[in-house]
Amino acid sequence: MSQTTILVFDADEVKRHAEHARQAERRQPTFGQRYDPELRHDGKEPDPDADGFPSADEVDFTAVPAGLHLVKDRGIYLMSNAENYEEEFGEPPYGDVVPYAKGYGPDAAHEALARAVGGDDFCQFIPLWWYDRRPDPDVFRLHVETEKRRFQGVTAKVLEEA
Repeated sequence: MSQTTILVFDADEVKRHAEHARQAERRQPTFGQRYDPELRHDGKEPDPDADGFPSADEVDFTAVPAGLHLVKDRGIYLMSNAENYEEEFGEPPYGDVVPYAKGYGPDAAHEALARAVGGDDFCQFIPLWWYDRRPDPDVFRLHVETEKRRFQGVTAKVLEEA
């Protein structure tokens, strides 16, 4: 049975990370983006059975779109996907530097995190237009789907294009 959790972030806290990603020339791909032919140097989708797991070196960091990374490890938080992230924000653990989902900060119990978004750690790409077109200017909401306590995907309710 699938479950939806709505993660709520303070929009002002997210803004710094969104602008950082928007201004970057090079951006880090998520693990899943390493499979995207449009982002890869060779333009091909790798076959994990034949090629193994693709490395970040196989991706053109200038082709990765500006966005945020939704991360679940020590809490649930958003961060810029800019390659120079650590130059601006420092190295993990990030503490107060990243915007955490309300109720899911670095001190949240593992069980609470697992109930919300599944037990595995992950990093999921969030396009900036989701943030830019959020219906409520004060908060940024993400709807996370889990199935049997495993992360399935994330969506956001955004305004229709004008």
